[in-house]
Amino acid sequence: MRLSLSVTLLALSAPIAVAQTIIPVTTLANSGAGSLRTAIITANTATSPIIDVRVAGTIVLQTVLPLLTASRPITIRRTGVTGRLILDGRIPTATTTGTVLFLQGSGSQILAPLSILVDRGVGLRITAGDVRVDDVEITGGTQYAFWGYQAPRLLVARLRTSLAGIGVRLEDCDGSRLGVGGVVEALDNTGDGIVVTSSNSDVAIESFVAERNNIGVMVLPATRIALGRNGRPRSRAAGNRSHGVLFYTVANTGVIGLQNADVVGNGAIGVHVDNGSDIVVEDTRIAESIGAGIDVGTGTLRPTLRRCTIERNFGNGVEVWSTPSTRIEQCTLRDNLGNGVLLYNAPGMTCGPGNRIDDNRSVGVMVLYCADLQFVGNESVARNRGVGMDLRQSPRSRIAGGTFAENDGISLWIRDGSQDVVVGPDLTVRDARGTGITIENVGNTLIHACTVLRPTVYGIHCITDGRMLSGNRIVNCLIAGSGGLGVMLRAGPPLRCELSTIVGNQRGIYATNTWNGQPSRVDVDSCILWNNAVEDLSTTTSDGLVVAANSVFRIPAPNGNGNRTTDPRFLDPAAGDWRLQRTSPLIDSGNAAIVQPAGTTDAWGQPRLVGARVDCGGYEVPGNQPRLGFFPDFMPAGGGNVGFTARYPAADHGALAALLLEIDGPSGTTQVLGTTIPLANTPFLTLLAGDSASVGTLTTVPAGGLVQGQLAWHGRVPSALRDVTFHIVGITIDTTAIRTVTEIGRIRLR
Repeated sequence: MRLSLSVTLLALSAPIAVAQTIIPVTTLANSGAGSLRTAIITANTATSPIIDVRVAGTIVLQTVLPLLTASRPITIRRTGVTGRLILDGRIPTATTTGTVLFLQGSGSQILAPLSILVDRGVGLRITAGDVRVDDVEITGGTQYAFWGYQAPRLLVARLRTSLAGIGVRLEDCDGSRLGVGGVVEALDNTGDGIVVTSSNSDVAIESFVAERNNIGVMVLPATRIALGRNGRPRSRAAGNRSHGVLFYTVANTGVIGLQNADVVGNGAIGVHVDNGSDIVVEDTRIAESIGAGIDVGTGTLRPTLRRCTIERNFGNGVEVWSTPSTRIEQCTLRDNLGNGVLLYNAPGMTCGPGNRIDDNRSVGVMVLYCADLQFVGNESVARNRGVGMDLRQSPRSRIAGGTFAENDGISLWIRDGSQDVVVGPDLTVRDARGTGITIENVGNTLIHACTVLRPTVYGIHCITDGRMLSGNRIVNCLIAGSGGLGVMLRAGPPLRCELSTIVGNQRGIYATNTWNGQPSRVDVDSCILWNNAVEDLSTTTSDGLVVAANSVFRIPAPNGNGNRTTDPRFLDPAAGDWRLQRTSPLIDSGNAAIVQPAGTTDAWGQPRLVGARVDCGGYEVPGNQPRLGFFPDFMPAGGGNVGFTARYPAADHGALAALLLEIDGPSGTTQVLGTTIPLANTPFLTLLAGDSASVGTLTTVPAGGLVQGQLAWHGRVPSALRDVTFHIVGITIDTTAIRTVTEIGRIRLR
């Protein structure tokens, strides 16, 4: 297929008034009067020359055209004719391997729609600065279709290459911009599609399509390269035989390396970053790569992956190798055949906030040798076919915020050298098809302000192979609904469990197997163990020991040490609400000697200390503040119903004007519903939560300060609200003004 090419050369400096020389091209002949060849020869000696192409069709060249020299700017334009000028550079002389059109005129511009057909060599070569190119197509060739060499401030609008060795090569083209007002297309090249190399600085390819090449876009040693920047339409690197986009030894401080792009269906890695620094990949979809979606290689510094979707790759979604200070935030990593995320030897790595790592066919997050990992504020690690997160040899890591849900095997596995790890606060681990959290061969792990719900085997499992390790600690947690044990210690260092609620499991706490010649031991303090089917804790095994103090049990009831069998008076255990009623005898009954650092929260994220002493169990009753709970605490994003129960001081009922439930949306903004719903015994209930919520039948109980109802999402929840934790931040219990209160409940859309 013949392609047309147009090139525009533009002097970017202030124009100087000089006489222009108009040189018309009126014939398609290879040479002679009115030919392009004669026009170039004339232009090289003329003052301010303009080659004015007044003919459309094909010029069949017998030899390559003369060099357009750099002595003065030269313009090639079209007037008075439609259609493209085609330079058929398939020169019949077999030894000819030169350039069809070679421009060395600084400040020049090619405005005419132009097609270049190349046999061997280069289609269009530019070795001058301040050059502008519009609308050029280049086909064929065995070297480069388009070659910018030492051409600073090159400006290219529309460029299309195909079937050449390399489609587009930019070499030492500092300050150049391509795809401005158009698209750079590199299609079906036998070599790479677009190559940027040799110390380029501040180069931007704002809109590009690189398809069916070897590598789609390759950036070699360079500084400050931007691909897809503000590109319209969205850029694309797809169906290439090797990588989609490759950055190698690129220093990109202050510039986003790749954005607004689709990198799809490439034969190796989707995006590969190696031996560079400060590369940012943003707002990009990376899918269906034969290898990893994105690979960050050895020697790279401070890379960032932000607001990307990485899905259906045949390898890992993201893999990071020996790369410190990497950041992955607000990304979706789903349905990859390998791990969702693989981190290897990446100290100081930050994963979060806002990532969703769901439905991957292997491990959700595999971490090896990543000291000081911060895995904080992520939305979900859910439904992965293997372990949810496998953390090895990664000391001093922190895992907090978000939900681990419905993973096969173990949801969160901390093991083998991951000392001094902190889990929580505000982490929910639910519905594991195995164990919720496993601590194996590590010491000094703290699990605090977490919720572990409905695992099929164990809620929290601690085990070691006999190494001398410091003990681990569980504090301010809820562990409920396990098909086996709530907490299991098997041959490990002493485990301390305090200020936690362990309810509704088959068994509560169990210790077994000796450790260093002594029975494995769990120390329980200020906990509630209740409604566990077989027993709340085991104190009778010969090689395991559970010692309880200041705690509440139902079966059996240990004697002494402040233990008792008092009914905790949970709010609504049938609905899974294990918080305490305001009349609970366990309020202010915890061990006062348990230190609660400033800012510590309970299992619901509320301040841990209200009053003179902490409350027994995992929840602190928040004084006289209204309370609201959702059951269940999540809802499918596609729509559904969830019940809620709001409690408020009964004494306020006579003056109750409304319960104002403000539901926080993304980035702390409030989504406004603007709907008023009548209440029995109260004027209205107003929900601020977007435009797709409604409230079903509501009832109130004046004496108990209770309102119950159902919140429903209809149809498709707006994408901006998906998988966001909604915080209830206020309540109106006065006829004249809203009383602002602290958080009183939350629900997550899934």
